[in-house]
Amino acid sequence: MIEYTPPRGVDHTAPFFQDLEKDWNERRLTNVAYLGNDGGSSMNQYRSVVQLMFQKRYTRTYAEIGMKPTRGWKITDIKKYYGVKGNANKVADQLDAIHASILDLIKEANEALSDDE
Repeated sequence: MIEYTPPRGVDHTAPFFQDLEKDWNERRLTNVAYLGNDGGSSMNQYRSVVQLMFQKRYTRTYAEIGMKPTRGWKITDIKKYYGVKGNANKVADQLDAIHASILDLIKEANEALSDDE
């Protein structure tokens, strides 16, 4: 069971947090390939976290230069799904904070699992 508290000012009842809890409890993972300094590699990551990474990038691009990633993309949809409020810059900052706190939680959980072994 995940015990996650979102950053201040973020609605914890938003659909994203329900999806995150479902991903965590059911171990719904997706394989993500990436290029690192040592060449190509891949890792498993929770689906909702991968989606958050993409939406974080799209929102930051929209906030900085006003470019939408697709024709139907709306900042309002992002606000509703992630439970955040404010203008595009504030939303991008809140998504960054959510992402950082989730990565910290995953790191702590992995360390606790490795300590148990």
